[in-house]
Amino acid sequence: MLKAALFLTSVAATSANTATRTIESSHPPYIAKIANGQLVSINLPPRVLKLDMSVANSIKSETGEFKPARYSFPAARVPQTLLTHLTGIYGYERRRDVPIVSTGGDWVIAEYFRAGSHVPVSRF
Repeated sequence: MLKAALFLTSVAATSANTATRTIESSHPPYIAKIANGQLVSINLPPRVLKLDMSVANSIKSETGEFKPARYSFPAARVPQTLLTHLTGIYGYERRRDVPIVSTGGDWVIAEYFRAGSHVPVSRF
C-alpha cells in the first residue's frame, strides 16, 4: 500500500510533445521529475538508498555528513511506478550527484553506477 503524500508542484514543457512534471512526496521524502510516465530524476535525502550511499562507497561532505543526492538515468528508461518502491532504482544504470563542499562554492561529485551494483564505476 502506498503511504506517500504526493503533490504535483509544477508542469513544464520540455518539447512540443513532452511535458515534465515535478512530484513531491513527504513519505518517503523525495522530489521527482517525470516525463511520459518515466522517472527522469529524483532528489533524495541522505542515506535513503543505503546500499549506494554507505561509508564504504561514498564521500562525505566537508562537515563529515552525507548530503542529499540527485539520481538521474541517462541510459535507462525507468518507470514512474518505481516511486512506490525506491530500492528498485538499484536495478537501473544511474548517475548520482552529491554536493560535498558548500562553503567555498558548490562542489559536486558525480558517480555512475551500473544496474545492480552499489560501487561507482566512475566518479568525477
